[in-house]
Amino acid sequence: MLLPEGIVEDSHLYDVSVPFTPFDLSTAKEHVVSEDVVITGETKLLTFLSVTSTMHCRKAVFNKNGFYALSDWPGKTYAQLGFEFALSSSNYNLALTSEILGMPPERCFLVTDDINRRPFGLPGKSPFERVLAVSYMPRKLPRDAVRIRWAVNMLFPKLPFVPIHNCTEQEVAKTFTQYPIFLSTQDREGFGNPALEAMSCGTIVVGYPGTHPFTPPYANSNNGYWVRDRQWLHATMQLIKAIRDWKAGSHRMSKIYDAGIVTAENYDESRMTESLREVVKTVTACSYSLRNISSFPKLTSAEREFAQTSLDTAAAKLRKSP
Repeated sequence: MLLPEGIVEDSHLYDVSVPFTPFDLSTAKEHVVSEDVVITGETKLLTFLSVTSTMHCRKAVFNKNGFYALSDWPGKTYAQLGFEFALSSSNYNLALTSEILGMPPERCFLVTDDINRRPFGLPGKSPFERVLAVSYMPRKLPRDAVRIRWAVNMLFPKLPFVPIHNCTEQEVAKTFTQYPIFLSTQDREGFGNPALEAMSCGTIVVGYPGTHPFTPPYANSNNGYWVRDRQWLHATMQLIKAIRDWKAGSHRMSKIYDAGIVTAENYDESRMTESLREVVKTVTACSYSLRNISSFPKLTSAEREFAQTSLDTAAAKLRKSP
């Protein structure tokens, strides 16, 4: 990993060892060669290209969050900016990267997130064996979270809401496995890891998938009490339903519990490694034209309309900037 001098990486929160280069970004040109690939995130692309302008190497972009990519659009397509290929974390981001952000589909790769199985791999007790409480992340759409808590506590005044904030992965996992329900107020996510991590711990998820208007990568009616994003009243009703299902020991909640665990199992390190293996093989050989892209995802008309409107807004901001 390359980082500017003085910038601290927050991997200590995730209990993972991130390998760093023995040099920082400012001196990278002395070490990087033409065959090397430097990958950046989906925002501040012009800054990245400026900082790396003296590096004679290959460059790529990881579009993990399409909402960020659209709002921080630099005025040119990825291909026009000189990026050789792009990675994406979900099918909607993959389609967005090609159709809207201008990277040819044969140069777009899906690299799904994996769930860290050390803290998040043990479902433990069933929901009905846990102490009834609702965990949530107060930093995600805090206004919605407050409204939902207030409305639910009107009906269940003694129900605890347990905040998850500024925690290590181990602390997050402990909270998930301790309580049966997680309230998801995710918003404009590229993938939406917290809900999937909750599922991996056998926790019932209620609330927002976080990718509207784009199709969420894993949320469906079988594995959670999902509602459309930012519909806090509907989320309140679903949370009340989930609480009542828990109190009744309902069969439906048991099925959601099982489906959530199965869903989470699909997002493991082996799947991500297999995705990266294809990337490395293709990029090393520059064999993009040989890839089979017959099943490449497409945006729906509503998704495309939203993306284009977002791009137009970003373009208007660029025109106004000095």
